[in-house]
Amino acid sequence: VTGCLFTPDNSVCNDNLSCTTDTCDPTNGNADLVTGCLFTSVNSRCNDNLSCTTDTCDPINGAIGTGCLNTRDNSMCNDNLSCTTDTCSPNDGNAAHVTGCRFTSVNSRCNDNLSCTTDTCSPTNGFADPVTGCLFTPDNSVCNDNLSCTTDTCDPTNGNADLVTGCLFT
Repeated sequence: VTGCLFTPDNSVCNDNLSCTTDTCDPTNGNADLVTGCLFTSVNSRCNDNLSCTTDTCDPINGAIGTGCLNTRDNSMCNDNLSCTTDTCSPNDGNAAHVTGCRFTSVNSRCNDNLSCTTDTCSPTNGFADPVTGCLFTPDNSVCNDNLSCTTDTCDPTNGNADLVTGCLFT
């Protein structure tokens, strides 16, 4: 038809997703062939402000009403301590509010192979190993040579302590 002017009306294009820009652009090859509407995904509209998620606008798999998909990525969580399990757990009440990361202590990852110490993963303790997060707490009750004339202590840092147990009998 000659002489006709077709003015796009963006108001009729609405996919009800907050992460898309909805436009009427029938000349665009990606527009809907029936309606002429084009729904363009805008990932920045899905930012959940958590560093451990990848935020994307995914109209098919995303949340109803937004289209946003915030995918957890455990590799973004790392406290560099060998005794913790590092996970992206944004809905966990124990996760960091800024990152969404949770660092769970795993005591079994701490072992100094001395029977007189209690081995724990205690990364927030100021005496814990700064590399591993492990804390090896002496337990004197484990050391007993059954001699009443000796003082029995767990002192693995003493050069005279038993190499296997860490006990010192003086």
